[in-house]
Amino acid sequence: MLSFIRTALAYWAPPVLANFLLFGGVLITHYDIPSLKGRQRAIVCAFRETRQEAAYEHEKLIPKSGQRHTLQSAGGVREEKAEIPGWTKYAPQNPNVPAEIVLSLEKTSDQIVFFPRLSGADACVTVEDVKDGEGTTVFELRGAPDVWTPIGAQYRLDVRCLGGPGAAVLKITLRGRWAQLWVRDDNILF
Repeated sequence: MLSFIRTALAYWAPPVLANFLLFGGVLITHYDIPSLKGRQRAIVCAFRETRQEAAYEHEKLIPKSGQRHTLQSAGGVREEKAEIPGWTKYAPQNPNVPAEIVLSLEKTSDQIVFFPRLSGADACVTVEDVKDGEGTTVFELRGAPDVWTPIGAQYRLDVRCLGGPGAAVLKITLRGRWAQLWVRDDNILF
């Protein structure tokens, strides 16, 4: 038994020690340690796939946004009242021309929630991370024929690796007649 412990220590001690010395123990410490923020972000983002799954969380409309974001532009967007009081739907003005919404996001948390809703095989909602004028798709949700996604369906997006350390520019594109983005009090991100 003692030889097993010696062998285990001899085998595992060098990599664990190297991890702690090289990365500040980032793989075994809590993420909110300020001295590790830059290194931790670089390591996490290096191993993250760029496009995230359209992960349906649950149905609940959030009444108030905690995310600070500014609408930079909205092209080809039609605005109409939603079925739920207090909410507005953004949709393409022309079903054959995509609507584009560009936002600057001040990253106050690691994740954002937003409320796309769609129906139809031609419907699609994408989010792009815009850096130096070039967009990289980080989220995509496609519709299905004759099926609506639920009202209040929450979709999360991990924003840690988007943009710079404290801010990001996001472009949300709505394609198809039944592609919608639900908004409350001009808040698109929650």
